[in-house]
Amino acid sequence: MSYKQIISKILINLSEEVKKEENRKIIKQDILEPIIYEIIYSFYPYLLSFIIIIFITFFLIIAILFLNIRLCYK
Repeated sequence: MSYKQIISKILINLSEEVKKEENRKIIKQDILEPIIYEIIYSFYPYLLSFIIIIFITFFLIIAILFLNIRLCYK
């Protein structure tokens, strides 16, 4: 038996096991959800800072445009 055949059989068995609803629940609840939670929890401060910087930049652009228009029509 070659390595390709062994790996092929392992992958087929793994695929069949993952397709079972019981195993999908376990993978979702015990593996995926904690990983996603940790990623969101660790990126939350950066995301919040990014959103605040975008709002401040947008506000400053509007203020500068307003002041420039005011100076042009004086």
